[in-house]
Amino acid sequence: MDLATETVLLLALLYDLRVQKMVSEGRFGDGLLVVCLFLGLLCIHIADGIVTVSSSSHATPQSSNTNITCFVTGDTFVGWLNPIGQSIPSDDSKRIHVVSSGARHDLIIKDVQMNDEGTYQCQAGSTSLPVTIYVEYPPKVLRSLSTNSTQWTSYTDPNPVQIRCAFNGYPVPSIEISKDNKLITKGVTRRSGSLTYKFQAKTIDDYGFYACRGTNSQGDDTYYVEVSKTGLPDPPGNITLWVGCDYITVKWIPPLTDRGSPITSYRIELLHNGDTIRGDILSSSEREKTFFQLEKVTSYRVRINAKNDMGNGTRETHAFETKATCTSGKTNAASMTLLILAMVLSMIIETSSV
Repeated sequence: MDLATETVLLLALLYDLRVQKMVSEGRFGDGLLVVCLFLGLLCIHIADGIVTVSSSSHATPQSSNTNITCFVTGDTFVGWLNPIGQSIPSDDSKRIHVVSSGARHDLIIKDVQMNDEGTYQCQAGSTSLPVTIYVEYPPKVLRSLSTNSTQWTSYTDPNPVQIRCAFNGYPVPSIEISKDNKLITKGVTRRSGSLTYKFQAKTIDDYGFYACRGTNSQGDDTYYVEVSKTGLPDPPGNITLWVGCDYITVKWIPPLTDRGSPITSYRIELLHNGDTIRGDILSSSEREKTFFQLEKVTSYRVRINAKNDMGNGTRETHAFETKATCTSGKTNAASMTLLILAMVLSMIIETSSV
């Protein structure tokens, strides 16, 4: 507690003696309640005495140590209560405890944590004074409330790009947005703890990474959002080939990015000696294609690409050679048909022999 607060507390005690004298002389009625404020010092005078705390609100940095003083004169000190109404012990081995010396009763909090925030009560007799503790901590981006994916746009896109950044922290962070270390002010709107930036892409310089920075007295945090030009999709990903003696099955997953325009279809081709011998266009939900009736021990290639509203994306090509023998795995359509016919014929023979 600083010298100014000590001085004010002393004045409060002198004031208490004066008020008690006036009460004893009948100049105030019994049970009188007087609330006084001295330079941020909160005190309550009751007929029997004064309860004084150093402040009605208190902000302290996370991980720091803090104490709040309560003076009780002319009445019995009951104790300090935590935000859920529990009595705080006078055990100095506890992180949160009370130290009393005469009329002075200090609430001590070591290594202040976020969950220490709340309203504490200094209680004397039937009277109590509240003190609200606010924990100060550095900004931290709230990803769930911020733009959390690449923003795609083009010069002809009628819809503006919108970047939103939100931070928590106490005191409430001030937020700025910049690109290439240049502060942006036009098109920016702010609310408590958040910022929104809207703009239309007009030049190549509008593409790239934008930095949102939240700052308060306890530190800062920076969050980046990428704005990229809408374009042709990437190739399908994780392409795998299942090769037999007379077939090839191709499987894939969607492209890593559709470049800002949803995938509308896939095109897959089978090539032999550089020529496309078969091809198919598949829906955006399909993930595999099988080509049957291939020649054994023959070299082929498959080529596949994704398409969006911007056009056909880059084609991915894979070479393979069919196997010499059909020992296991998939069979072609003709082989499967023969197998089914054989099974049906066997059932007919068994039935007729009964």
